[in-house]
Amino acid sequence: MSDQKSQEKQQDIKRIDSVDSVEEQKKLALALKKQGSLTEAVTYLSKVTEPPNSVASEGDLAKTKPEYSAIRANPTKIEVLPQGRLLTQKSLTLANQDNSHALDLVTIINNFPGFIDPSQWTRETLSPEEKTAEIVLQKAINYLAENKWQEALTVCEEVIAATPIAPAYKTKGNILQKIGKIAEAISCYHQALGVAPEFVEVYANLGGIYAQQQEWSKSVDAYQRAIEIKPNFAGAYRNLAKVWYKQGQKEKAIACTYQALSLEPEKASPQIHHNIGVELLQLGQIEEASQCFERAVKLDPQFIVAYQKLAETLEEQGKWQQAALSYRQALVLSPEPSEITAEPPATPSHQETEVNLLSQGTGQDKIVQAIERYQLAIAKEPDSAEHYANLGSLYAQKQQWEEAITVYQQAIKVDPNFAGVYRNLARVLERLEKFAEASKYWFKALSLEPDRATAVEHFQLGNSLLQQGDIPSAIACYRQTLQLQPDYSPAYHQLGELLLQQNQIEQASACFRQAIANNSQDAKSYQALGRILAAAEDWQSAIDCYQKAIAIAPQDARSYHYLGDVFCKQELYQEAVQSYYQARELDNQFSWTHHNLGDALLNLHRWQEAILTYRQAISLKSDFAWSHYNLGEALSKIADWEEAYLAYRQGQKLDPTLPGITERIAHALHYRIKSDFNSAYKLYLQAIKREPENLDNYAKALSISPQATDLYLAWGQALVNQNQIDSAIACYEQALKVQPNFAEAHRQLAILLERLGNQEAADHRYLALENAPQETKVEAYLELGNTFLSQKQPLKAEKCYRRALEISPHLVEPYLCLGKLLLQEQKWPAAREVYQQAVAQHPSNIDLFYHLGETDYYQGQWGEAIASYRQVIALQPNFWQAYHHQGDALLNLEQWSEAVACYHQALALNPDFVWSYHNLGTALTKLEQWSDAIACYDKISEIAPEFWQENQGDFAIQSQLGDVLFQQERWPEAISVYQRASQLKPNDFWCHHNLGKAYYSLEQWEQAIAPLQTAARLNSKCAWSRYYLGEIYARQEKWDLAVAAYRESLAISTEIAEVENKLSHALHQQAKSNIADASKYYRSQVSQDPGDINSYRKLLEITQNDPTVYYGLANALAAADKIHEASIYYQKAIAIKPDYDEAFIQLGEILLSQNRWQEAIDNYHQALEKNPQNEKILANLGAALLENGRFKEAMTVYRQAITLNPNNPMLHYRIGDVFARQGETDQASESYRRAVQLETTNIPLETTKLSGKKQMLNS
Repeated sequence: MSDQKSQEKQQDIKRIDSVDSVEEQKKLALALKKQGSLTEAVTYLSKVTEPPNSVASEGDLAKTKPEYSAIRANPTKIEVLPQGRLLTQKSLTLANQDNSHALDLVTIINNFPGFIDPSQWTRETLSPEEKTAEIVLQKAINYLAENKWQEALTVCEEVIAATPIAPAYKTKGNILQKIGKIAEAISCYHQALGVAPEFVEVYANLGGIYAQQQEWSKSVDAYQRAIEIKPNFAGAYRNLAKVWYKQGQKEKAIACTYQALSLEPEKASPQIHHNIGVELLQLGQIEEASQCFERAVKLDPQFIVAYQKLAETLEEQGKWQQAALSYRQALVLSPEPSEITAEPPATPSHQETEVNLLSQGTGQDKIVQAIERYQLAIAKEPDSAEHYANLGSLYAQKQQWEEAITVYQQAIKVDPNFAGVYRNLARVLERLEKFAEASKYWFKALSLEPDRATAVEHFQLGNSLLQQGDIPSAIACYRQTLQLQPDYSPAYHQLGELLLQQNQIEQASACFRQAIANNSQDAKSYQALGRILAAAEDWQSAIDCYQKAIAIAPQDARSYHYLGDVFCKQELYQEAVQSYYQARELDNQFSWTHHNLGDALLNLHRWQEAILTYRQAISLKSDFAWSHYNLGEALSKIADWEEAYLAYRQGQKLDPTLPGITERIAHALHYRIKSDFNSAYKLYLQAIKREPENLDNYAKALSISPQATDLYLAWGQALVNQNQIDSAIACYEQALKVQPNFAEAHRQLAILLERLGNQEAADHRYLALENAPQETKVEAYLELGNTFLSQKQPLKAEKCYRRALEISPHLVEPYLCLGKLLLQEQKWPAAREVYQQAVAQHPSNIDLFYHLGETDYYQGQWGEAIASYRQVIALQPNFWQAYHHQGDALLNLEQWSEAVACYHQALALNPDFVWSYHNLGTALTKLEQWSDAIACYDKISEIAPEFWQENQGDFAIQSQLGDVLFQQERWPEAISVYQRASQLKPNDFWCHHNLGKAYYSLEQWEQAIAPLQTAARLNSKCAWSRYYLGEIYARQEKWDLAVAAYRESLAISTEIAEVENKLSHALHQQAKSNIADASKYYRSQVSQDPGDINSYRKLLEITQNDPTVYYGLANALAAADKIHEASIYYQKAIAIKPDYDEAFIQLGEILLSQNRWQEAIDNYHQALEKNPQNEKILANLGAALLENGRFKEAMTVYRQAITLNPNNPMLHYRIGDVFARQGETDQASESYRRAVQLETTNIPLETTKLSGKKQMLNS
């Protein structure tokens, strides 16, 4: 086949030696390409001479594309997977993968970042006068980040009121936009533009809002204005592309997307670059498409399809050699050749390459064949690492990753230095997103063959290992990178950073300097070198480095920050402030910038700015003691002693060793000593004595001696005399602040508050009593306790009652008051203790015993409660409440009859108390005296018709009534009551169950389902709820649901009659969808009862080709004496299974029993055709022939059976019958005698006849 193809090529294509012109070379290359011989096509294409300005060398192409190894070291160690991107989060792409995964324009645009969040914008540097407002405005931004909208708005409005700067309007607009006030947000943005007409971020925000409102033309205008102001604004291009697309302007959308990709290529995936290139290609924009494909392969050097597209666009532009390089790169990445070269050998040998084996085609059948052959090869050569490697690659092409991993690992066991296997194993692990594990194998592969990978790949691997914390391996990778490409600046930088971490300062410095020497635009290395120089106090050199870093990367805040640090070290504070301001504008969240800026401002005596800056630093890093300390220093400078004290204290809390912190705290607390207060105070007292009505003297005296409580009292009395009640109250309250236990002040204050009707008067009267014990009386405490109780202040009332008991423990009244209060507060144990003490002292007091019974009742101590109630009845027999509550206690003890008697006694004394009727009805329901219970409820309706309405919210009442109505089968009324009860207590099982049962009884199926389902959910052990659900679903012919419900019921309990039959019926109806379950069920039934004819018949309806089912049904029919029908099913079993011996035997026995000799003979002959060695069939055939008078044939069959089992006495007996029937008595006797000799206890047939023959022979 290979020779034939070669000949065809010779006929169609001229070789390169016979080609003279450039055009002929092009034609030859294109012809080869069309025939799929891409490798040869590239060879010819690379010979095409291009115009000088279009020719690019491989070195030129390498400047924009990473290097790749095009030659594999060992032809037998194939790598089916391409050289995948190292250590990325994307899956690797197989070489033969087509472009079917390409995204359309919609996906491309939608995969871009969304409309830009207003909080993401940056803006130009603020003017100096705006900086103070900017600091304050930062609080609003912080509030915005915490979703504290109102606080943020308040700050913005304060800034706008003081300094109406554009950022404040913009931030306010952002907040309003966040909370959905779009119109107000738009107004704020326009106000921002009024102040700053070229505020580009505001135009972008407006564009986003208009786009969200689908006001497309306004959105377009806003974005275009943003681009006009800032032409390199990639985000505006991206969002404008979305708007154009929404308007159906596809070409404009593509153009904007292209611009965004050109400005920020790193923000899109390689696939998006590729797909935009395809869109541009369709629009005829070849050069732009080519640029997209170049960016795609730059971002993803393994993107085969992008290399192919790039080559095609370069061809279109006549750039033949560049196209050849791109085609060659695609071939390098793909392990499969592009043409068929040879037939595969029958079994691969040690020297064969899998490339040739796979080159027959890319079909899965070829790969399967190859896998089988390599499995055979491994069986012959189990120590061949190449075979394992190639087999792993085949599994990888079929995406059988686990199998690939297994055989690759086996290859490594055989040959631990097989670098290609490590590479392929790493790629497979990347496909499984096991990137950390893949990195280890990449490192091993590159360690074995460091020249196999490019410098970039070593560098990428080093970065991945660095992320995993493997520093030594990362350093090794960076060093290998530099060995392969000594001018690779990023590797020097990364290596320098790691060496710096290890405190190898000189080596790190050398790395950074080399990085800069290789790339003078390496801002990061300048910055790192600056840090080293600053640490060595080489200030000017450090400044030079930072300034160069800033010139290269003016948006890097850290360079400005480090530069500010150096200026501070040199005490150049003004220059430091400028640097820190620049750093802060670029990164406002770095706390150290704020702190160090505060230090610089402090040294410049710019106290207010320093204070604001330190507060910002603390908001970002609140645990740094020096920020608090220095804030205290600044506040001290402006004599804000309270704030300075707080700042110093917080600093001390974080770091007690701060220098001079104790003295500074004391200084902040110090205030100016006043002049001779004592002298002034005496003069004021003299004036008060002379003129007690002059209120000013009181105030002035107290300003000097604010602790003089008697003076407050005198001042209060003077105010009362002048009818200034409110001021007097304030005066007394101030006295109590100074001396809280000042009894006279409490008393005077209580008098004034009582005049005003203020409830607090009682509090002060109590405190007056507490602080003047000589005046205390029981009556005063009891009265005050009642006052507190009326004011719903139970704790204070309790204190008063207990004080009354302490003063006079033998009075009944304090016990009654305290006990009732504790009952109201449900403090049952405390109440019981009080009442027990009371009855011990007052054993004849009915109220005390009655309330003692209440406390026991509420605590569930039914026996003790009953004893107390009986004591009450003994003291006062007509106390009907005691009978009623005694009945309640008996009800809780489930002593229903005794409870009934008590309720009857209570009703005899008070026939109008509805609760006695209700509770009596409850007791009667427990005794199942339904009619009497209904009579009680009817009596309630008669004497208090409002009872049921008023107690609709009482679950116990409603559920009890529902139960009675349910038992009386008053379904509609029961339903109404249960519905109310279930609303009151949604998780009560019985309400839902009985409600469903009531609906069920009315045949209201749909209404019954929901409560029954709820009941089943609430009680997993109730089979009845599920049974009734099954019944309803069965009536609705919802068989799946019915089966599920019946099964759940049966799983819980097997005691519900007919559930199994109903489940069987439901399963039968469900047969089409659940035939397996039904079959399993019926087989279980017949295994338990082989005579279950009905189950066999239903089983046959769903299983029609199982001979055992026909056979089983036939047996069951035969056992039921349905012989004719049984014979039919035996015949059906035989028809399905022609060698079914048991069926033949049973059918034959039926025929024999019916004297149908010839049919029996034919049946056994048919059976013997399939099994001529069946002893039983031969025996039964002999019997049929014998009975049909065909003695010779019978003898032949019996003798054939005896050859199979010579010791079967029954066969000898049968031969004796044949001889006897022919009159050959001697031979018959001999056969019978032989049968008797062989007789055992296991003779299966007609043992009684054989016994008879034995007797005959013996006689």
